[in-house]
Amino acid sequence: MYVFHSFFLIAVSLQLAKAVTQRYLANLDFDDKKSDNELPAENNASSLSFCSALCGFTCGCFGFNAKEKKCVYYPCDRTKITVVETGWRHYFPPNGNDVIHRLTKGRNSSLYVSITLQSGKKLYELYHQFSVSDEANKYKLSLGGPVTGTLGDRMLLTGYSDDFASGMYFSTPDRDNDRAGYHCAANWRGGWWFNSCHSTYLNGLWSSENWLSPWYPTVQYGTEIKETLMMIKPH
Repeated sequence: MYVFHSFFLIAVSLQLAKAVTQRYLANLDFDDKKSDNELPAENNASSLSFCSALCGFTCGCFGFNAKEKKCVYYPCDRTKITVVETGWRHYFPPNGNDVIHRLTKGRNSSLYVSITLQSGKKLYELYHQFSVSDEANKYKLSLGGPVTGTLGDRMLLTGYSDDFASGMYFSTPDRDNDRAGYHCAANWRGGWWFNSCHSTYLNGLWSSENWLSPWYPTVQYGTEIKETLMMIKPH
């Protein structure tokens, strides 16, 4: 009974380690480096899987040295990982766009956008072709038709080159990838596929009067919105 119980615990531990490992991606930019933090949390670990399991589901990020069989854990301040030390590789949780890229890479997918208004009315728009590129290509948005729905197309919108989202890189407050003469993401306080700047924007300041043009002209103010959804379906 004791032997069976031990094997069961080992199997559960291995499954947990595998699950946690899949929640992190290696960032090669930090190879052979450690944080300059004087007191990093450091542990012995026989493998990458067990290193990530020690990190757990709430750990920000971690480093693993396969040669030394050691782990270090950080609060994920990448600007601090600057000390040269051979053998280290660092792993970070994938951001939302990394996940979308992995889901749409090499397959045909559609995008379903839904906005529920405060009144309870639901509006939607369906794009038959949808994908997002990788980080090296700045998470470029690609959309294609046919397009159907009750919101009205404002993302593909080939007739309005100054505000459509398709073909644009993803901008964040610390990454200006838009075509405007100013920093759209910093100005509007959120990430999106900004052009110059937007006629769609679902990441605005929630319930704020400063969230303008979530889906112009159908939904002109963020205060009208109760819920938004963006769903992907392979086909």
